[in-house]
Amino acid sequence: MRAALVVAALLATACGDDPPPAQESGDPGFDIILPDTGAYSPDAGVTYDAGETDPKAQDTITDTGPPPTPDAGPAVEDTGPAVVDTGPPEDVPCVPSCEGKDCGTDGCDGTCGECESGDLCTAGVCSPDPSAGCEGLDLAEQWAGKFSGKGDFSIVGVIPIEFKTSGDMSFEIKCFNSKLIVSGEMTGEASDNPFTLKMSGTFNPETGVITAKLLEGEVIVYGGLLSYQFDGEAEATLNEEGTFDGTWSVESFDGQVLGGVIPAKDLLPLKAAGTLNAAPI
Repeated sequence: MRAALVVAALLATACGDDPPPAQESGDPGFDIILPDTGAYSPDAGVTYDAGETDPKAQDTITDTGPPPTPDAGPAVEDTGPAVVDTGPPEDVPCVPSCEGKDCGTDGCDGTCGECESGDLCTAGVCSPDPSAGCEGLDLAEQWAGKFSGKGDFSIVGVIPIEFKTSGDMSFEIKCFNSKLIVSGEMTGEASDNPFTLKMSGTFNPETGVITAKLLEGEVIVYGGLLSYQFDGEAEATLNEEGTFDGTWSVESFDGQVLGGVIPAKDLLPLKAAGTLNAAPI
């Protein structure tokens, strides 16, 4: 009987006209209790509705480590002790030096002299300037002088016959295509037997030296029974007095005996050498 009454009461409630009260939007109809996670410490026993957060969770601070060290700029290298400026050195008077010099600087912003036109100052000495051409050399064209020497010759199987030689020489120095050409001749005697030589060469103004070939030399001895043809070389240097001094030498390259009866190859060579000198005229 009692069970029947309970069932009847439940049915009556379900069939009633009034519905249960509506819940607010977002409200699940029950309380939420947040557990303690250790990240922060919420107040014990505080509950939050759905959609609410713990304000302490929003204030979480991230640890970024210690603040950066300010940049102090590049390291300064230690260059040693500072150099003390003691000021300019005391003025020392300059002493000119022109010993052995005819031209050029004296070492004190002065000069030891000037060269004449056409000359070049080299190591304190004035000398002809090759770049000035022939006119700048101030050199005489015509020259004349003497030569002397000794030599020997012989016929097959005969003891060599010695002889002395001497004579006159003359030559000229002329400019041709910026080159100084020497041409002249030597005429003399060898043991009273006349001979001639032609002279052809060049003059170097930088060294003051004549280098020449001696050509077309011929000497006839014993009244024409014996003749020699010879050539050679000569060299002379222009000295401080303005004259040439030098040497010469010749040697036969052909000869005849009795008009060619004895071949030249059977003749002993004629040789001669000596000295020369010449001055401008």
